[in-house]
Amino acid sequence: MLIQELVNFVPVKKHLFSILLSMLILPLISKAQGDPVNTPSGFLFEGTVSGSVIDSVSKQPVEYAAVSIISMKDSSVAGGMVTDETGKFKIEKLKPGKYVLRIKYIGYNEKLIRDIILSQASPVKNFDQVAISQATQNLNEVEITHYTEVMEANLDKRVINVEKDLTSVGGTALDVMKNVPSVQVDVDNTISLRGNSSVRILIDGRLTTMDAATLLQQIPASMVKQVEVITNPSAKYDPDGVSGIINIITKKEKKPGYNGVVSAGMGSGSTQPGGGIENFTVNKYNFSTSMNYQAGKFNFFGSYDGRYGRRWNEGSTYRELYYGDSLYDVLDQYSGKMRPSWNHTGKLGFDVAVSDKNMLTVSGNIRDEKGTPEESIDYDQRDGQNAFISHYIRNNRENNHERGYDASLNFKHLFEGKGHELVFDGFYSHSTVNEKTIIKESYFNQQGDVYSSDSIHEEITELFDRHVITAQLDYVNPTEKHGRFEAGLKYMGRINNQSINVLSNVGTDYMYEDLNRTNGFNYNDAILSAYGIYANAFKKFKYQAGLRFEQALTHSYQVTLDKTYDRDFYNFFPSLHVKYAVKEGSEFSLSYSRRINRPGNGQLNPYPDYSDKLNYRMGNPYLKPEYIGSYELSYGKFSRQLSYTATAFYRHTVNNFYRLKVVDPVSGISIVSFSNVSESHSSGLEFTYNQALAKWLRVNGNASVFYYLLEADEVYNTPRNENISYTIRGTANFTLSKNMDFQLTGNYRAPQVVPQGVMMPMWNIDLGFKVDFWNKKGSLNFKVSDIFNTQRFRIDAAFANYYSEIYHKWESRTANLTFTYKIGQGAEKREKPRDTGGGGGGDMGM
Repeated sequence: MLIQELVNFVPVKKHLFSILLSMLILPLISKAQGDPVNTPSGFLFEGTVSGSVIDSVSKQPVEYAAVSIISMKDSSVAGGMVTDETGKFKIEKLKPGKYVLRIKYIGYNEKLIRDIILSQASPVKNFDQVAISQATQNLNEVEITHYTEVMEANLDKRVINVEKDLTSVGGTALDVMKNVPSVQVDVDNTISLRGNSSVRILIDGRLTTMDAATLLQQIPASMVKQVEVITNPSAKYDPDGVSGIINIITKKEKKPGYNGVVSAGMGSGSTQPGGGIENFTVNKYNFSTSMNYQAGKFNFFGSYDGRYGRRWNEGSTYRELYYGDSLYDVLDQYSGKMRPSWNHTGKLGFDVAVSDKNMLTVSGNIRDEKGTPEESIDYDQRDGQNAFISHYIRNNRENNHERGYDASLNFKHLFEGKGHELVFDGFYSHSTVNEKTIIKESYFNQQGDVYSSDSIHEEITELFDRHVITAQLDYVNPTEKHGRFEAGLKYMGRINNQSINVLSNVGTDYMYEDLNRTNGFNYNDAILSAYGIYANAFKKFKYQAGLRFEQALTHSYQVTLDKTYDRDFYNFFPSLHVKYAVKEGSEFSLSYSRRINRPGNGQLNPYPDYSDKLNYRMGNPYLKPEYIGSYELSYGKFSRQLSYTATAFYRHTVNNFYRLKVVDPVSGISIVSFSNVSESHSSGLEFTYNQALAKWLRVNGNASVFYYLLEADEVYNTPRNENISYTIRGTANFTLSKNMDFQLTGNYRAPQVVPQGVMMPMWNIDLGFKVDFWNKKGSLNFKVSDIFNTQRFRIDAAFANYYSEIYHKWESRTANLTFTYKIGQGAEKREKPRDTGGGGGGDMGM
């Protein structure tokens, strides 16, 4: 039924599919042209370098080691691959010349074999065994066996290795995000990239139906392997997100036999909003496990995570309303909320090698979360002379239940030649949210006595139902002479249904359905797209150019108003990436991409939301997408002891979403709506730094400064708005011994100007400690978040006839203790590197 609805929603466009098919076939035609083995010197030549890589001590094969051949003439990479399960490698189709063989593997010293000469007389060079040694250093009794680089830079993305982050152990993927360079997580768990919250969050390259912050709180930090920060994505990616894409890569074990990891932990927090050491108790628990079993061509994997916790938050709002220059209304509001919640996440799947050239992967996830928050809001309203107007307390008791599941199927076919492949990816995700809120209000007189208990008794039921289905076909063909070609087709369909029902005077003879607040809204869209990418290298230059075509068909239906809105969009999204290697480990890069930011349900739904009696909100069904042109220029230097990057970026946005707020001077009710206004400019500088200052100390940091300008709009009478702010993050990792690590992390966000006010600064310091035992099979992790309890949010706002101060504090100072045990080989062994959908990067597949 669902699939039929999605299919019926998309009319078949013959001209579109002709374009899509042509873009997919084009690389195949290009492959057939030219003579890939005809060298510039005019004779046929196919040089080969082969051998096997072993551990210098154990003499065992080293699988997945990176092997590359570098030309001594111009330092360009002539070929490369990773070793197979037996440690073997074979690099073919090399031209005559003098080369260096380079072998790299995490935790081992780099191996270089120089002066390899390939000629017509000697076209083949075979190394029976090449031994590499572990990077072990001793300082008294301090032993460092290996250190994974915090950040790796590819052509179109940065890869952050987060497995060393001790301050997120026992936490969730959302805790991991708080320590990722360029990323900020605010008081409402909204994720921003370089100061912009319009960022696309992917899990293993896929979009899900669940809210990003909610989903990340259901993924244990121990399951996160890497975070890819893609500020200028290639044409292979969907173009959504003003500031780019954050792709979270989870761990996927694939090792012979039975292996896994089990962990359990507990944490402390306060029993009352506002905290206080006297109210601290153990009220957070978590348990997780991930397992895999490989036998022959089959690999089975699964994981489970369960957690329970109680968290609090509190807030206050002070607001003054003016008539001319006279103050006539003052509102003092305070709220406190406790949020107990339970959630469970499970995953099962398998890989099967159908043949030497075909691999099939099938997996599924299921998530379940329940919460029973309770909130009390105190309203005190007075006139300009501080005379009593009203005083009442609203108690909200919620019962929330969210369920979600997804299934994916991946099939990969390998052609002859390294990296030449065809991949099909199918994905389906479904989630439901059922939120029921019981509201009771009690009114007080001027003396503070209750004169009307439970005068308002309401039940609000909100239902959300979301579906996402995608089917994608990707073709990659790296050629020796003609560069790398990529092309792909994608279909994505989304269905979002929302309904709100309000019952008033519950428990009395006068209970009724409040039709003014009953709201139903359905939004569906289908996106058909095709892309093509070409990449190549010339001496010290690497470049990649791509173009994505997209047809988006949107349909929305406002149930309460019985109105339908249909809109279609056709767009082209180009991308360009250029990298220049000054010398090995030192490079410049330049990139451009065109992006889009589509409005969400809340911004489109035209029916007013009356859930807050003093603050109404309504969407605009005619809101257009924002379009963004994004530019970056960066310099990076990378080595084992020191690496850093400096980046300048600029974004130009048209059709800006603008949140318009108006306060009625008589009733004091504010109304928020959305419109497309003028254009904006965002620019900034970013610096990342990572260095080993001593054999026992490594530090890394990130600093960003960004400037935002929104042009004035005469139609909507919106003013010119400017904002400049910066963020600083730093981490120090101390290796106390071969089995002990200690980490300190600090964050600071400077004051920031927002459209109608100023956001105050915020900072925090976290610490983490880890000790390994039982031959590193077991470990104990202890962390304290926000040691000095400084994380809080405050914004001072003024516009037209009002002034307000908004304050919010959430439970940020917590302690957590987690025990982890590894079964079999555990999780220390690195898996084979794979392309996660970046559309190029590293050596661009050549």
